[in-house]
Amino acid sequence: MTMKVGNIGANDSCKAVNQQLAFILRDVACAVAVENVANSGRESLLITTPEGRQVETPLTPLDVAELIDAYFFPIMKREHGDSWQFVTITVLEKGITESGLLSEFGVSMWQTLIGYIAGWIDAMGYGDTKH
Repeated sequence: MTMKVGNIGANDSCKAVNQQLAFILRDVACAVAVENVANSGRESLLITTPEGRQVETPLTPLDVAELIDAYFFPIMKREHGDSWQFVTITVLEKGITESGLLSEFGVSMWQTLIGYIAGWIDAMGYGDTKH
């Protein structure tokens, strides 16, 4: 039995929220990829870690979406419980402009995520022996 919320069922509401989250994730991922190509001229990202390791990785919109899904979504789930999707949609919407480019907030969010990943690269000793 499906619980009704207004004129739509609860399952329909969940699907609508998930679809909205998927659309905003796509828009942010595309904005990050466009910003990266505009700044670097290539579809890859060079991550320089605090310890000086350099890792170059492809950076297509799909790659960006997978990074956000792997690193950002779990944090949002942990911090915001059942409402994580609504909060995430709001945060991601602040990350892009009406024209579909990264906002200053979006650039800052992306840099924070890359900094977090760079720290893990050093912690794991990726690319050479661990210090």
